[in-house]
Amino acid sequence: MILSLGEEIEMYLRMVKRSKIKESIFCYWCTIYEEELLKVKEKEKIEPIINKVLISELNKKKFQTDIFLEIENNKTQILETGTEINFLEVIDYINEYKNKVNQYEKLLKYFDEKNEEVLLIGIKMKRERLD
Repeated sequence: MILSLGEEIEMYLRMVKRSKIKESIFCYWCTIYEEELLKVKEKEKIEPIINKVLISELNKKKFQTDIFLEIENNKTQILETGTEINFLEVIDYINEYKNKVNQYEKLLKYFDEKNEEVLLIGIKMKRERLD
């Protein structure tokens, strides 16, 4: 996806069960780390280094929680700017605004009625570090 400012981002969307949020974060991180590791290995010889991943909460809004993941003491170019994950409570959002904008109510048929899932939005950006 290319934003209006010309900045390129990669987005990963997936509905996940509320009870599997930690597992989903781990799976998302492993997926993007492996993608980036393969890209770097094609260009140069690099051995993967096992580092801790720092998890920071960025924002918590009414229907959304944002967290940021980055490698602690990152010695490689792999995911050097980290990644952001947003969890959106889609059904709660639709239920809140369905009377104001009737178009949202039509979306409810696509979601689990028990409201056991949230939308995981993983955002991998290429941005400058502010060290």
